Amino acid sequence: MDFELSGEQKRVQAQAGQFAEQEVAPLAREADEKGEFPLHLVKRMGELGFLGGPIEPKYGGSGMDYVSYALLCEELGRADSSVRGFLTVHTSLVSLCIQDWGTEEQKQNYLPDWLQVNGLAATR
Repeated sequence: MDFELSGEQKRVQAQAGQFAEQEVAPLAREADEKGEFPLHLVKRMGELGFLGGPIEPKYGGSGMDYVSYALLCEELGRADSSVRGFLTVHTSLVSLCIQDWGTEEQKQNYLPDWLQVNGLAATR
């Protein structure tokens, strides 16, 4: 069995690590101290395709595999568990549930807006 990461998995890991290090980590302490969530990071995660990680592209997702999604979560968690928590709730508890168990009408109605920059879930 081959446990090496694929090229795409390495790309996601590197992109997530760079985002976490350069954009998330510098804000983490201040956000915690103020008790505020940096909403502009939600927009950035949308731009990078992170909000719709394992969601099918036909619904506006990135279609990444679950190993890539886990690597994304791991990298974000290194920088700020609140940002990682937001992503996992948004993706795993909400978007994936709609994708897996929602009607086609629900999928088309909700997922595209929630996964893209112009449909910031955090502003609703």
